[in-house]
Amino acid sequence: MSENVEIDEEEAERVLKGINIPPHPFILQDIAEVYPDIVRVAAIIIKDPSVAGAIIKVVNSAAFSLAREIESVQDAVTLLGVDSVLNVVNAVLLKNSFLDTVDMKALEAFWNASDDDAVVAAFLAKEMKLCKPDLAYMIGLFHDCGIPLIMQKNQKYLDVLHKIYNQNQHGFTVVENHLFKTNHTVSGYFLAKSWKLPKVVCEVIKQHHNVDYINEHFSGQRSEFASLMAIEKMAEEITCEYKTIGNSKVSHEWPLIKENLFEYLGICELDFDELREKAVETMQAS
Repeated sequence: MSENVEIDEEEAERVLKGINIPPHPFILQDIAEVYPDIVRVAAIIIKDPSVAGAIIKVVNSAAFSLAREIESVQDAVTLLGVDSVLNVVNAVLLKNSFLDTVDMKALEAFWNASDDDAVVAAFLAKEMKLCKPDLAYMIGLFHDCGIPLIMQKNQKYLDVLHKIYNQNQHGFTVVENHLFKTNHTVSGYFLAKSWKLPKVVCEVIKQHHNVDYINEHFSGQRSEFASLMAIEKMAEEITCEYKTIGNSKVSHEWPLIKENLFEYLGICELDFDELREKAVETMQAS
């Protein structure tokens, strides 16, 4: 059920012609020019009230469980650091970047599922002390960002996704490649790369349906990639992404990675059930 995701960038870019990859937002370009000056970064963010408000809402959510409430962007940057706030900025800008290119109503369930995944991923990162919650949050939102990209050229793509989720004869991206000559992990990788997201985030997006590759890394030493992938795959299972996006009763990938994932993290089924219960409470509170 897997496929080695090696990307020939020239071929991929040819296939993706006609798909409008949202450009790197101007606010992020402006921030890059003054990075890492905390005061100047905060000043740029404050100029966009919608982004500033979204950042404060996200960092004060149950997913991050901060010791005190953040009241301003300056507080957020000072407490969390510039890199962490930039991760949140990227996340809150993603949805808006598709407003003019896809049917947002048709994607309502997708965006809701991505929001839930991000909240759960951030919670798991903090609860298990595996990595920075803001990085996990960003992966939760971006991991399937290739879906709205492919929808630009294929209006019935969501119907196809349902069929892919409901079969287990072929790997997810194998079917996509056969039908569309590309897949949502590749298109998502290019969006993440064009937005200059951290390399490990791009790699998780590219490989998150590659079962063999995932299991290989779960069988090795601890790494940022493997830890983030473990968080993302647990978040997908906890939020029932296979149901909310795929309209499927079961996940066909989870059983193939669960044992190695648990061994990598040093947990058992009971531990995961406890994490699931806490994560669902956090998701419902957000």
